[in-house]
Amino acid sequence: MQIRFAVLGTVRAWSPDGELPLGGAKQKAVLAALLLARGKPVSMERIISAVWGEDAPSAAGTSVRSYVYRLRRVFAPYCPNIVSIPGGYLLSAAREVDAWRFEELNAQAVAAHDTGDTSAELRLLEQALEVGAGEALVGVPGPFAQQQRELHRELLLAATERRMTCLLALGHAGQAAAELASLVIHHPLHEGMHELLMLALHQSGRQARSLEVYVQLQDRLRSELGLDPTPRLKALHLRVLRNEESLPPGMGARSRGESPEQETASIRPMQLPAPTHTFVGRSTMVERLDATVGPAPSQPIVGLLVGVPGVGKTALALRWAHRMIGSFPDGQLYADFRGSLGRDGEVRSVHSVLNDFLMALGVGPDRLPPTQDAAASLYRSLLAGKRILVALDDMAASHQVTDLIPGTPGSSALITSQTRLPQVETAYQIQPLYVPPFTDAEAREFLVRHLGVSRVENDPPATRAILELCGGIPLNLTVAIYLSHDDSGPSLRSVAARLRASRFGRTQDRALSPDRLLETSFTSPSRRVRQPLVRVSNPADESSTAGSAALSAADRPVAEAAGPLTEPVARHFVCEEAAGRLASPGTDPSS
Repeated sequence: MQIRFAVLGTVRAWSPDGELPLGGAKQKAVLAALLLARGKPVSMERIISAVWGEDAPSAAGTSVRSYVYRLRRVFAPYCPNIVSIPGGYLLSAAREVDAWRFEELNAQAVAAHDTGDTSAELRLLEQALEVGAGEALVGVPGPFAQQQRELHRELLLAATERRMTCLLALGHAGQAAAELASLVIHHPLHEGMHELLMLALHQSGRQARSLEVYVQLQDRLRSELGLDPTPRLKALHLRVLRNEESLPPGMGARSRGESPEQETASIRPMQLPAPTHTFVGRSTMVERLDATVGPAPSQPIVGLLVGVPGVGKTALALRWAHRMIGSFPDGQLYADFRGSLGRDGEVRSVHSVLNDFLMALGVGPDRLPPTQDAAASLYRSLLAGKRILVALDDMAASHQVTDLIPGTPGSSALITSQTRLPQVETAYQIQPLYVPPFTDAEAREFLVRHLGVSRVENDPPATRAILELCGGIPLNLTVAIYLSHDDSGPSLRSVAARLRASRFGRTQDRALSPDRLLETSFTSPSRRVRQPLVRVSNPADESSTAGSAALSAADRPVAEAAGPLTEPVARHFVCEEAAGRLASPGTDPSS
């Protein structure tokens, strides 16, 4: 027997025998985190972060296990059930969830829009709005629930705006005007709703009232945000002033792929840097990105690539993004946050990135909102209904992400970071993809692509030594390639010797040492992070006391090596194996 779940409104569940008791607020928060994972595993860490955020008590894990035990007892006679997995839980075989039905109807409405069936689109949107009415996860605590509430509000607003557009397109201007008059009271700065109201009033023969709506919005925008209405709204205002009887049928509609800034021209940002021409391997990682980050009609999708410095996260992200250009026809946005040491200055601010994105989407420099919140609101409005890929490279903290994620379905965001971003993972129910070092075969192919087959194969011992010293890290291999291109054209044997001799703190040639070049990619400038990193990732250097200590730490249980290597572990410089031991970053710590 199946259980029917509701997360829109208060969290509830019904069996064929009646409503089920789901316990207190935190127990419902655990259930919500499992339900909205859509049958995917959820780690204990993510559940704790979902319920308590950064204020989790020391006994949070025990509390979660207790909540799961109680829920299992409630669900025992029925289906689904909560299954234990290594490090977490999975809610299996859930079928009827109101939030899923809301997303399904929205997706069907998008499909009807694409085929030009406005009547079907209106019918599906009305069904979606009936299912999705109200607040999500009412009374449920924690950052995950708050994020889901904000996302659901955006989805409801977008569906409502699309429904109004359908009413106008079908000639129901009077009904649309009555409903929009109430909507603009609740959303006083929403330019799309005001635009639709102006058009509905004009089509209903109420020209003066339509002009009054424009003036009221103009005054409010100037007084509260220091902005003028968009060029699109100004154009509509001029047409109403002229009392043009045949306004374009889409004048008040925001079609998929059309920005409110674009009345006559479609701006398609193409900000992705060029991909590398010597990309090697990573076919499995590309397939995993296809499966997890590709566009979806029912929700905005977020992906996260994490890994050690220099492992090729950016190269992989750009390779995949360029490959997927056809799936995001409205464009691609890209920003490098410079999270690694704040290259070329400070780490970029979210507000500055938002401003860059807004200008790429057609907002003039004189119309950029003065605050980050206002910029984020305008940014989400411009992306509503679009299919855009947002690539956020080298991010350092969860708080940087929220304002840059698209608010409505169709778009995707791909993030790269040296560190896990727990709040992002929890809020968007994502499993980070760990980017491993090259295999030996991939590393050899990388050398061949740059140096040629003959040079790599002429001296197998030297090639083998370089591969061992570089540890499968593309940036390390790039350093070796750079050294091999010296004016003197050194042999690979001399390159290997130079790499071996130039370990951190020992080289006299700092200008060309691998460590000097690698320092720019370390997240933390602290010596306690950099010093053990190179020695643990290159265990061939055992000549110094500090190197021996790092190697010793790398073969000890995590609890015993917590001193100098705590920060390197957190930043993926050193990996924690499944058995709870530290190792160099050659394997996926999640495997």
